Parts: sequence; C-alpha cells; structure tokens
Amino acid sequence: MPTRPPGALATAALQMSSLDDLLPDADDLLYEDELLRNPFSLKMWWRYIQARTDGAAKKRYLLYERALKSLPGSYKVRAQAARVAAMDMATGWPLDAADPAA
Repeated sequence: MPTRPPGALATAALQMSSLDDLLPDADDLLYEDELLRNPFSLKMWWRYIQARTDGAAKKRYLLYERALKSLPGSYKVRAQAARVAAMDMATGWPLDAADPAA
C-alpha cells in the first residue's frame, strides 16, 4: 500500500477549495446561460466582466481568458485585461498573497 507524504490531504483539500473559488456563483448563472447561447457576444462578455470587477483576482483573470478565447480579435477586452493586470502589478500582485505555494 503506497504511503502518502505528510500534509498531502491538506494540500489536496486546499487545491479543491481553490478550484471551488473559480466555479461560477449563483449570481454568475445569468451571464453563463446567456454566453452558452451566444458565446460571441461582446456586449454580454463586457457586462459580465464589468459585473465582476470587484471579484477575486484569479476568477477575474479566468474570465478575461475565456472572453479572449471566444473573441480573439476584441481589442476592447484585450486592452482592459492588460490595464487590469498592469494595475494589479503596480499595487502588488494579488495572486501571490492568495497562493500559498508562491
């Protein structure tokens, strides 16, 4: 029977909780449903991004990545993602504080 290193369960639990933080909330379902119907709608992606500007950094960055995957030619989304990343780096990278492995 293989043995697990000490703390492996705690690490796995921490990884699962961080994955749960990235899943859509009940408030996100309206946007997610509409984006399932029309993933190429800049208007809906923009509303979703604007509604989640105060959310967790990882969740915001994931939202920008998803929007850019659906709308690769959108200068508006790309420029906003770059602005947000630049502001976050200027004020202290938010992912470092939330990531215990960093």
